[in-house]
Amino acid sequence: FKQKTAYEIGVRLVGSEMCIRDRFRESVLPLLAEQSGFIKFYLLADPANHEIVVENFWEAIADIEALQLSGFYSAQVDKFVGIFASSPERAVYELASEFQL
Repeated sequence: FKQKTAYEIGVRLVGSEMCIRDRFRESVLPLLAEQSGFIKFYLLADPANHEIVVENFWEAIADIEALQLSGFYSAQVDKFVGIFASSPERAVYELASEFQL
């Protein structure tokens, strides 16, 4: 059993979801994949309310903290200046249970 930690960013958008999706795929995802403890991420969109949620899954909370301390997180957020209508809101959750069919 591996501890999985979800890292969620919620933000209101100025740019389109497609533009954000492309920038994540081309510019952020390759760098995320190189980070210690990275498992996967989801980019969820609510087009009607112009919002997205990014969920990242990591092996341990220490992996997420390392992103903050190294400046990695800030550098990735800076790539979306002008697209995000506001600064992202961050929250960290521990995965309580996981179900698969």
